[in-house]
Amino acid sequence: MDINHVVGAIVRKACIMASGKIHAPSLTRALFGFVIVTACGAMILIWVLLSGRIDDVENNLQDTHAVRGAQAFQMVLTTAIEREWRSLEAVADQLGNAVPANIRTIVDAVPNAGGRIFWAGMAEPSGIIIHGSDRVREGEDVSDRRWFRAGLRGPNVGNVYTPGGDEAESRVNLSMPVYRDDGSLRGVMIYSMRMDSLTGYAQEIATDLNMDVFVFDRSGDMIMESRKAGSAPLDMGLVGPALSLSLPTLRSSDDPKHTAAMAILPDLVDGDMPSFGWKLVVRVPTNAAGGHVASSLSPLLPVLGLLMLSLLLLVAFYANHFLRPVGQLAKVAEALAKGETIYPTDEHSSQETAVLSHSLAIIQSKLDERSRRNAREEKRLEEALNAPRKRHWAA
Repeated sequence: MDINHVVGAIVRKACIMASGKIHAPSLTRALFGFVIVTACGAMILIWVLLSGRIDDVENNLQDTHAVRGAQAFQMVLTTAIEREWRSLEAVADQLGNAVPANIRTIVDAVPNAGGRIFWAGMAEPSGIIIHGSDRVREGEDVSDRRWFRAGLRGPNVGNVYTPGGDEAESRVNLSMPVYRDDGSLRGVMIYSMRMDSLTGYAQEIATDLNMDVFVFDRSGDMIMESRKAGSAPLDMGLVGPALSLSLPTLRSSDDPKHTAAMAILPDLVDGDMPSFGWKLVVRVPTNAAGGHVASSLSPLLPVLGLLMLSLLLLVAFYANHFLRPVGQLAKVAEALAKGETIYPTDEHSSQETAVLSHSLAIIQSKLDERSRRNAREEKRLEEALNAPRKRHWAA
């Protein structure tokens, strides 16, 4: 038996056995699978990394939002209080050398000027009130009152007090000395400012800024509060230590659904005025302060989908242009191993496919030449074997 037939038979058998055992995917499927798995893994990894970063960014934004809200509240409320303080300064300057009739006219007009001053009056250095709005408290001895004693020494802001225990009647006294033109002390001027007017104004500001507001006095008592409907009370166990430490920002979980960002200002009333000693706590729920970063990423999902589709189209083009010829040449090689006569198409999609196509064509040509040569040898051998018989028969 010819050795080429033996080798061909062995090769064909090996190919048949191999084809029965090998279950590997095609290059195209492997490429698509690799790209899809890699792309999905990369997007998941990026999303996980971004999620943690988004939380940090949103927390910073929420803290910043709370601080900016506190500063805006401080500026607006300070402006309102400063207006009354400037009025007190102007009145004290006018009363230095004013006649009693003019003083009485001025103290009567003050409560009607802006609505925030409940009562205005002037006490002489001995502590007796000599002029009061609508003659109220005139002749009363206030020499033991803090606002008077402090007012003799200079501009002063008292503590918030509640006459009769009625919160609606809460007030704070503003006082300062009144000097004559020669520099001698004439008395102490006082404005008794209504807290309910400030509280109402503060609630309007808080509503406009979409936040909860809490104001504490020097002793740590809450003197103002503005909360949205359904908002939880302030957790004093958390806020109390923060107030004493003057922490700038704080986070709490008062709301069962959201964590709140809080900002703390150690001195609510700013400006060129005596210290009020009021501390401000602003609370902004995360649904009002944050969520913008995460929501801003939502429009990116269609973009990511479009990028994924574009990637798959590019992979499809790559597979069709570069891998499909390799698959066709693999089928040609398998056919050659099985002994079939087949010539590969001339492929030039890549250098490798061109070399492989050219090599398989050369192999097929050599196999054809060898087959023809073997056929001629077999024919010649058969003729040689048959020649003696013919001569023997002829004899």
